[in-house]
Amino acid sequence: MSPAFYTQHPSFESTLKTYNTWAITLYGGGNGLMFGNQPWDVNIGPLDGSPSTINGTWTPTNKIGWLAGVGGLYVFEDPILIDRVGLSLIGGNRQITEQFSGSYLNTYSAFYVEDTTLNTSRSAINIGVALTAFHTFTISPDLFIESGLGVSYKRDFWSQTMLDSAGYMYQGEPQIQTISLEANIGVGVMMWKGRFLRLNFTTDLLQFIKNESANNRNGSATIPWMMTDYRPYRVVINYDIHFKRKGGKNCANPNHTEKARELFGEDMRNHRKAKNNNKKKKKRRKDIY
Repeated sequence: MSPAFYTQHPSFESTLKTYNTWAITLYGGGNGLMFGNQPWDVNIGPLDGSPSTINGTWTPTNKIGWLAGVGGLYVFEDPILIDRVGLSLIGGNRQITEQFSGSYLNTYSAFYVEDTTLNTSRSAINIGVALTAFHTFTISPDLFIESGLGVSYKRDFWSQTMLDSAGYMYQGEPQIQTISLEANIGVGVMMWKGRFLRLNFTTDLLQFIKNESANNRNGSATIPWMMTDYRPYRVVINYDIHFKRKGGKNCANPNHTEKARELFGEDMRNHRKAKNNNKKKKKRRKDIY
């Protein structure tokens, strides 16, 4: 078990010889809602001998929204289980459309609507911050797999809900903020020293803040958007940029640094010029062989 506790990817070790342990990370990708394209049937029995209150099928359509962000990454020089920690600020567009086909009882007018189609849609800008700890599994000197576990806080802004018909089954405002426990898995490659490109998939394992509504599944790690619960996820491309270490101006720098190309630095040159004494000339020693 000892190698598993002290695993350090060769690319990180090589990079940290001349680059800082921290890096700036740029994010870009998409986010969506699991179960966002999975229809479900609704059949709620009759009330006082009247027809079924609801009898039909919901068909959601979720399109992947854009996502972008920026963050920081710190690499441990002597890792134990965790080799990196990342803090990120991420924002993206979240959207979904739900279509109902069937019959329902309008609870406002007590009028029974048969064989109809209704459409509802929801969109918002979701902004949040996430703190994630990573562990790396080496595949080759330039390729690795990583897993991560973290926590995040996210909130919806500028949300909009649109209904094409008044009076049916709108559950009210969906949950606008979440605190989540997130699982992360991905693959990374070292482009060159100090530059890494990573592709990650992240989803919620458990949400700590949930709003209860009468018609949702209440599944773990889901959010009550519109008429049911959905599990949010994101697919992100990360570009990590490490910056070179600033060493002292002396001849003890590593051989592959810029300052080590000369024995004496600029501050040591022209400090004291050697005196040229031509007054006395040594006699030339004759060769004896």
